[in-house]
Amino acid sequence: MPYRKRRIFLQEMAAEEYDLFDSLPDDLVISILSMLSSSAGCPSDFVTVLMTCKRSNSLALHSRVIQRLLGNVTH
Repeated sequence: MPYRKRRIFLQEMAAEEYDLFDSLPDDLVISILSMLSSSAGCPSDFVTVLMTCKRSNSLALHSRVIQRLLGNVTH
């Protein structure tokens, strides 16, 4: 995409306040959160993810994410 078209496209997106995070499917976000929870140094590191937005908070409480988090804490 040429620079001018890209700039206009980005300006239009900003005007609409388009959120790319909201366009991601829940399964993908859950997979990402699962990987983050298993690589967190301690549970408090992962808690900061819960505070970013309502959607990440609700998806971070998915059973698959919690199992990975608890598996990381017990090892």
